Amino acid sequence: MKKVLFTLLLIIPIFNSYSQNTSNQLKKEFNSYMELCMNEDFEKLMDYVIDDFFTYIPKDQLIAVFKNIYNNPSMKFKLLNPKVLNVGESNLIEEKHYAIIEYSVTISILFIQESPLSPEELETFNATMLSTFRTQYGADNVKLDTKTQTFLINTQQKVACKSDNGNDHWKFITLEKNTLQILNKFLPESIVKQI
Repeated sequence: MKKVLFTLLLIIPIFNSYSQNTSNQLKKEFNSYMELCMNEDFEKLMDYVIDDFFTYIPKDQLIAVFKNIYNNPSMKFKLLNPKVLNVGESNLIEEKHYAIIEYSVTISILFIQESPLSPEELETFNATMLSTFRTQYGADNVKLDTKTQTFLINTQQKVACKSDNGNDHWKFITLEKNTLQILNKFLPESIVKQI
């Protein structure tokens, strides 16, 4: 009995250390993923996207979507202050390792008008956009910086993470209800149902 207890006492810290190292590596790679997104390096960003996604949305098409969002002449779009809130445990499912990361990020959107709006038009536009964003993200998560006319949206999101070996080379895909139909085709059910 003493041998079993002694063995357990030796093994438990090893498992905790392994789990912590995996979590740290996963967080490090996710931060690299977010940095590439914020720096608009979309080609390199694709190296961090779960490859199965490209079966349904080709890589060049996804790059074009990102470029259209970030290079839209009618708005300036930025992601600010991403922060990892939680790194879930890595689970072996169908011979691949999966985990969930929860994170927060602020979305900054500045709309660029083709011609200046009158104060009344600007007020109506801002009220409409505030209402739209508050409906989508919650009233407490949306603010308008009236000095810069920039909308600031605080959001929390979940990302599915996948690795072949469970240690490194993690790939990511955001878990969103509007992509549920595609996500169901290549992610395990236990991961998708965490949306």
